[in-house]
Amino acid sequence: MLELSTQPQIFHMLQLKGAIRLEIKGLKTKGGSAYAHAKRIYGVKGSREKIVIYLEEMAQLQTQRMQYIQMWQHLAAKDSTPAIEEEIEDRENTIASINADINKLQEKYGSKK
Repeated sequence: MLELSTQPQIFHMLQLKGAIRLEIKGLKTKGGSAYAHAKRIYGVKGSREKIVIYLEEMAQLQTQRMQYIQMWQHLAAKDSTPAIEEEIEDRENTIASINADINKLQEKYGSKK
């Protein structure tokens, strides 16, 4: 299980998602809105609802990516056998697939980052 304290970017996405949900329900703040902050930080376009969906999906993909990287690192540290080499290759392919999904999500929401 990933600890959120070791994943500040994912934690920040989830914080913004929660803050934007509160803004949707009518909560006002003295400072700038979380919606404007998310648009500025991640370069995304769309309504508050779409930004919440983007942050949710991006946080899920980033979490999956980190989990597979951790599994890959664990396997890479073991003595090499054909079975382990196959698992490492499978993890690398999965990570590449997740990276492609992240790029598609960024393109869908007009993200610059």
